[in-house]
Amino acid sequence: MRRPHGVAFARADEGSGTMAGVALIMLVAVLLSTAATAGHLLARRAVARSAADLAALSAA
Repeated sequence: MRRPHGVAFARADEGSGTMAGVALIMLVAVLLSTAATAGHLLARRAVARSAADLAALSAA
């Protein structure tokens, strides 16, 4: 029995939406992680700058 035209492609595409969804979720997770790391580094830089300013003022 022959399969109708396009059935082979339909079976080959099964799960491709799931894989695209997983890839999208992973991309969003990486971007959020990068943004959180950048924010943390900016906060640490501000604390370090404040500590340096206080050290300079106390030495003066």
